[in-house]
Amino acid sequence: NYEKVKDSFIPKKGEKTAVAKVVAVGPGINKDGKTFEMPVKVGDKVLYKEYSGTTMQLDDEEFIVIKDEDIIAVSK
Repeated sequence: NYEKVKDSFIPKKGEKTAVAKVVAVGPGINKDGKTFEMPVKVGDKVLYKEYSGTTMQLDDEEFIVIKDEDIIAVSK
């Protein structure tokens, strides 16, 4: 679904994207309800589709919850 890269992200031309740092990861759940290990870890930087995810406010911080299918690339 996405590409693992070392230090930089190169989005496709015309694709609107954003970068975020992973602060928490839950279990992946497929369409059959089975869990799987997520391919991202806390501290990774991810490139994701700009208008994906759900924005949440917790105390004074804003977070975005993103589905794994909306991640384009991961930088370890």
